[in-house]
Amino acid sequence: MEQVEFTNVDMPSDMQTEAAVLAYIGFKTYTDPSRVADFIKEHFDTRHGKHWQCVIGNFALSVTHSKNKYIEFNHQEETIVLFKTPPYKE
Repeated sequence: MEQVEFTNVDMPSDMQTEAAVLAYIGFKTYTDPSRVADFIKEHFDTRHGKHWQCVIGNFALSVTHSKNKYIEFNHQEETIVLFKTPPYKE
């Protein structure tokens, strides 16, 4: 598996590894980064409850996320951010 550089993490180590492995599988399976983002998001929605978001690319980002549910890392040439949004309360 390619080297992964974690750059900003608020997530348990087992979930960090899971995200990195999914990125590896996603980029081996799909050529379009948006499909990789869908693949990672759908997996986390199924395994860790709904409302996960995944963004892949070069960007500036400011988000609100649930505690222990945020990771930003580099895989190959891509930056990946995966986070769970907190429940909506008005």
